[in-house]
Amino acid sequence: MPSNAVTDWIASIPRNTQASVQRLTLLGWARLILIVVAYLILRPYLMRYAERAQTRSFERIDHEQSSGLTPNTLREAEGVSTGASAATGSGAGTANGIGEGTRRRHVKQEHKDNYEQYDEATRAEIRRVEGEGEGMDDEDMDVEFLKKYCT
Repeated sequence: MPSNAVTDWIASIPRNTQASVQRLTLLGWARLILIVVAYLILRPYLMRYAERAQTRSFERIDHEQSSGLTPNTLREAEGVSTGASAATGSGAGTANGIGEGTRRRHVKQEHKDNYEQYDEATRAEIRRVEGEGEGMDDEDMDVEFLKKYCT
């Protein structure tokens, strides 16, 4: 249970606020309004400045921490194969960017092959289900599929 001083302080907040508002003079009201309006006008600019400062700080910290030490260099030091090495089957795709294009090309070809296999399997399944696989080429199948399932 809160102490007696805390409950007295909480109970006195409305009374003190009311007394402060009643004692405000015309000059006090003008100051209060000026402070509130200035805050409302300047707040977006201050938030934007704080965001930029925070971003610069994070970038500086990231730059200091990176200093050439990457997860791939640690893995290579431990003898664990990296994703780049696994994708190309060789040592290409190291952390310094050598062989990066080769790795991307292999990954892209792998995705393309997987998509084509999936696409062929899907078409074969549609032909099997529809029973119309005889005498229809792929374009006719696509049109029939769209007519049946997309309308």
